[in-house]
Amino acid sequence: MSFASAWLDLREPYDQMARDPETAIRIGAWSSGRSHLNIVDLGAGTGANLRYLAPRLRCAQSWTLIENDPELISDGSSRLMPDVEWRYRELDLASDLEAAFPADTDLVTTSALLDLVSAEWLDRLLHLLAQRRLPFYAALTFNGEIELHPPVEGDQEMISLFNEHQRRDKGFGPALGGNARDHLSQAIDFSVLPAPSEWVLGTKDGPMIVAFIEGMAEAACEANPSATPRILAWLSERRALAEKGIGGAFVGHDDLFAGDGVRLRAFT
Repeated sequence: MSFASAWLDLREPYDQMARDPETAIRIGAWSSGRSHLNIVDLGAGTGANLRYLAPRLRCAQSWTLIENDPELISDGSSRLMPDVEWRYRELDLASDLEAAFPADTDLVTTSALLDLVSAEWLDRLLHLLAQRRLPFYAALTFNGEIELHPPVEGDQEMISLFNEHQRRDKGFGPALGGNARDHLSQAIDFSVLPAPSEWVLGTKDGPMIVAFIEGMAEAACEANPSATPRILAWLSERRALAEKGIGGAFVGHDDLFAGDGVRLRAFT
């Protein structure tokens, strides 16, 4: 699935609705005793995390947005909030993760990233956070759960192929995909348990459903090229339903917040 600005723009309002409100309330309460926060946002894209979280934090803020795509940096720079201090920093997180956190970092955030990274990379991140006991907010981590309505022939095969593709290398080594939540839950001692942040798409969400199933089909074709005719037939049927306003989709994500700093269960 493309990470172009058009896709990020389409999904952003659905992400905002999906984010767990109780987690956001906890972060707001956590921030209320502070006068200022230096926040590092990993894989920032066009700044969706800042747009969502900044109004919910109860103190002054300075954001450093870590992003490696110059086009996303340019797009984000043209529309971020004028009333919050922010700057982009172009950095390759796959190779330069350790350079991402200045000494004065108070909070690390990310969204829709951790399912794209490898177990090895995620462990690197968690160890860095644990060494400095940094609070960590990770939103919208895909957990592998997908439901499509009404059911049509081929749904389960497409979901399986999509999840297989999600575990391919996305630039950080073999990706965790839908296993990211379990990896996090096994590694971190969370004071707040993972909270669901699902997309629940219905009859009025045709463009979003079409974009998602097109991404599924593209991934499925890459995972099993020999199944392309079957995949395209499935896509045609699914697209026709969505364009007629029939049915919907459920896509599972989770939000995680370690407000007392990341603590690893077996940190060495």
